[in-house]
Amino acid sequence: MGKSSFERLKARALVTDDLIAEPPADLRYYGIGLIVHTGAPQHHFGNACVSNEEDRTATAYHVTDRPERVGALLRSGRPLVAGRDEGKYGDLGPGLYLSAVPEYWVGRSTGKWDFLGAATEKQRKDIATMLAKRIEDMPKGYISENERERALRWLDEWKGGLIGDGAVVALADQPYNIRWWESRFLASIGIVPSKPPVNVRVRFAGWFGRVGRTFDCGSMPAMRAFGLDGIFHPGGWVSNPELVIWENAAVLEFGDFER
Repeated sequence: MGKSSFERLKARALVTDDLIAEPPADLRYYGIGLIVHTGAPQHHFGNACVSNEEDRTATAYHVTDRPERVGALLRSGRPLVAGRDEGKYGDLGPGLYLSAVPEYWVGRSTGKWDFLGAATEKQRKDIATMLAKRIEDMPKGYISENERERALRWLDEWKGGLIGDGAVVALADQPYNIRWWESRFLASIGIVPSKPPVNVRVRFAGWFGRVGRTFDCGSMPAMRAFGLDGIFHPGGWVSNPELVIWENAAVLEFGDFER
């Protein structure tokens, strides 16, 4: 972040040193609990990113099916909030999503499900049978009885063509966590897996607002005007560790892109 952005922060926030700032009342209203620079100590970020106090940058990973699209956006100089299709973004609103634990985000990749479009009727039935067995074999207490019954109902309805792919795709997420897009599951029924998503290392620098469980995505323009480069959640029992970058200039490296 440039000097002008820091001066904007300093004018309205209580900057306790050059790496930490207490947000003013309006940003607290939007859900910002603390404003942190990437050079601040690691404990402020949790698992959202890994900070480097020496050069005041941070690193994390972006999970994507199309890294070339992000690279083109970075080279264009446009804000990163412009890189998402309208209405298609995660918990923290539009922008470039990162995490220090990218395995959490592989499940959100959509490209890995491309094989479903070419699956035959027999293969779809085999998928349903495989998943039903996985559900039935889950250890007692891993899922509730209602969750077990719901999953088996979804599979029956999907196999019969009564519902779309969304229900069976959901079995890759909480609380089931079945990574059934992987070759170890699909090879046995003759399906070639789709190309897996790519984890791209990102190095960046700037000021980021730490948010809690409640956050107003519509407040992003006001936060950008305030001088924030993005926001993050450090992770916890009910929230995954994630950071979203809004400003193009905050990204120093993205794969083979280097500023």
